[in-house]
Amino acid sequence: MNRSTRRFRTCRANGSSRSRLKVGKVAGAALTLAICAFAPPSATCIAQSGVAGQGASVSGDEPTEAQILRWIEQLDDKSYGKREWASDQLHRHADAAFPILEKSMESAEGEAFTRMLQVVCDLIRSPNSPRKTQAAALIKKIASQATGNKGLQVARIHEAVRLQISQRAWDRIQRLTPETRMSFPSLSRLLQVADPLDLNEGFQGTAEDLQELDHIDWIRFARLEGSKITPEVLKAVLKLPNLNHLQIVDAKLTTEDLLVIKDGPELDILELSYVPVGDELIPHLQEFPVTQTLWIFGTNMTLDGGKQALAQLSDIELFVSRGAYLGVQSQANSLVVDRVIENSAAAKAGIRYRDQILKVNNTE
Repeated sequence: MNRSTRRFRTCRANGSSRSRLKVGKVAGAALTLAICAFAPPSATCIAQSGVAGQGASVSGDEPTEAQILRWIEQLDDKSYGKREWASDQLHRHADAAFPILEKSMESAEGEAFTRMLQVVCDLIRSPNSPRKTQAAALIKKIASQATGNKGLQVARIHEAVRLQISQRAWDRIQRLTPETRMSFPSLSRLLQVADPLDLNEGFQGTAEDLQELDHIDWIRFARLEGSKITPEVLKAVLKLPNLNHLQIVDAKLTTEDLLVIKDGPELDILELSYVPVGDELIPHLQEFPVTQTLWIFGTNMTLDGGKQALAQLSDIELFVSRGAYLGVQSQANSLVVDRVIENSAAAKAGIRYRDQILKVNNTE
């Protein structure tokens, strides 16, 4: 009679773990099971190593379609051991199994559906899975279509997954933007913002680090400034679901690059400052989803182009100017500086608080 060891291990979200050994008598060859029910970040996930089933694929081997279909079929097996073993195989080969799981989930019910849902959720939560974006889209789709208890189950899981991913994305942004500001010059005034997305020359990441922004629903203001702003970065930022105020400042973006704004979220305010675009942008402005204010400053747009834009966009507030932005604030009818905007032309020129402006371009 053979003896085998079962190990039970409890894994917590913070990485702590505890384990105990239990010895039992089991006949047959030892294979590995895994039980990993989906749960929010604070919940506990239990993994079990033991014996059950047969025919497990060798770890690292790419499973065939027939194998994946057999595992999915076994999720409804009368034997608990076989159901557990099939779940384990799907978890181990989740990326390869995803296309077949996606089709199978359309008709799956009960425990089989729940187990498939767990596999898909693991893909979403994995930072390295190439399928995580597709998996998130699938959960969102099912949550919007399912009804009854199944609909409620998927909706709860979808929200839990969204919260976990959004927090992960926010933590990553904070690590990569150590120079985030909380106040910004906007429409000739200083705007105080809570939880802004401030991507500037201090940004230490790439567009790839911004791929999960579509899960963050609390960012409403974004400022994209400087040479780190690429077309790919702009596309990623436009996925913020509740973005309503966007500033693009001193970024080397062309008119063609800016056209992705058409497919972005509805914006209350769009500010384009020192962006190298001209009159070629005018025909596209009507398609930009701006509802209140469009500010175009320091571009190559001509006076005639500005008049044409004003005629086309009579339903929103439009400001077009080729002037230079100094970056100072003062009281009305006063030349005494009350405030110097950080990183502005005035700040770089050495102008300080309480200085008095005596000349502009050598004119008193």
